[in-house]
Amino acid sequence: MGRTLSLTESHNNIWLKTHTYLSTLLLLTSMVFLLGCAGAPTPTDTLSSFSETENTAEEGDVNAQYNLALLYSTGEGVKHDEKEAAHWYTKAAEAGHAGAQYRLGQIYATGRGITQDYAEAIQWYLKASENGNAASRYHLGQMYAEGWGVPQNHLSASRWYKQAAQTGDTRAMRALASMQASALGTSKNDSQAVHWIHEAAKTNDEEAQTLLGVMYALRQGSPKDLEETEHYYRKAAEAGNRTAQLNLALLTEKKQDAQYNVEEMAHWVHTAAKAGDRDAQSALGGMYHEGRGVLQDFVEAVHWWSKASWGGHPHAQFNLALMYDQGKGIPQHFEEAIRWYTQAAEAGHARAKFNLGVMYDKGNGVLGDPIQSHKWYNLAAAAATTKSIRSHALEARDKVAKQMSKEELERAQQLAHEWTSAQ
Repeated sequence: MGRTLSLTESHNNIWLKTHTYLSTLLLLTSMVFLLGCAGAPTPTDTLSSFSETENTAEEGDVNAQYNLALLYSTGEGVKHDEKEAAHWYTKAAEAGHAGAQYRLGQIYATGRGITQDYAEAIQWYLKASENGNAASRYHLGQMYAEGWGVPQNHLSASRWYKQAAQTGDTRAMRALASMQASALGTSKNDSQAVHWIHEAAKTNDEEAQTLLGVMYALRQGSPKDLEETEHYYRKAAEAGNRTAQLNLALLTEKKQDAQYNVEEMAHWVHTAAKAGDRDAQSALGGMYHEGRGVLQDFVEAVHWWSKASWGGHPHAQFNLALMYDQGKGIPQHFEEAIRWYTQAAEAGHARAKFNLGVMYDKGNGVLGDPIQSHKWYNLAAAAATTKSIRSHALEARDKVAKQMSKEELERAQQLAHEWTSAQ
């Protein structure tokens, strides 16, 4: 019969995968585009009471119409009503109010209180831009970058982002830097990408600070680069950026003062985990399991792996299944182990597929079933990322196959094919 891959074996791999993921974040963070309403303009006029604002708006005052729409949108002094907000934004926008035109563009883009219509959103963003609204230029860049309401056009996206960036929009600075670093819609220009990230970081934008840390980390040409990497990660981490917290944890682990840095690493992983980051929760579970930077505590390991597992983290799901399988930090429960192995297997986790083969092979938590066992060993071999897992899976599969009839083998192979096709 097969042997369930142990937690020690799997967890060493999990740490490598976690570190690989964190390192990948260094490369991928710059590709993130955020929609949202951050940076939206606020009215310059002081908001008066609702009734006064309503009366003035009905008399045709464009600023009052905009403020009334804002009141309906936020629910300040009146019941929240997106349709009424859209109605009054439309009136103000048609009268030429740039802020209302921008807000109306957002409403059409998101479908709040009105039928979603990207083409209409673009028209109102264009009108707002013509009237000097900088935020609308950032959103126009997004529309072209994503192909929302217009054919995707990275050149047009980069032009709109640049216009918005030149007026101080930090989101546009980040997006433009990403395009310049990736040669999307423009020639590759690392120096300009760094320039725009620097400009955004000056505004204490935590995403930009994280990206700047990434850029220095990728250079790593001198001790100064390492200092700059840590400086910007720390600024963003202290502001609550979870990517920066994880990257700072990884960076501190690599430094020479082992005891201090392991403790600091644990601090930042714990901080990101408490904030809900699934990768941090998975890593923290591993730290408690190994006693790395914290006192060894299997119950805490189960706690953090459970949190990450419910959030859909496949490596945490695999480790949680192992804890149930082996009764570590939690009472042994084969059915729960199978449940979490299955969740991880459905996310492509090769070790989870192998261990499911073992469960059906041994009849742990299920009736012994050579067909299911063969299927999972077969799937594990196909998904294996190392020669060791593949060889273990093939050896276990072939051992089970010796006890099976021709019909059973054909059925197992069919089930493996069907499972793969369904994914």
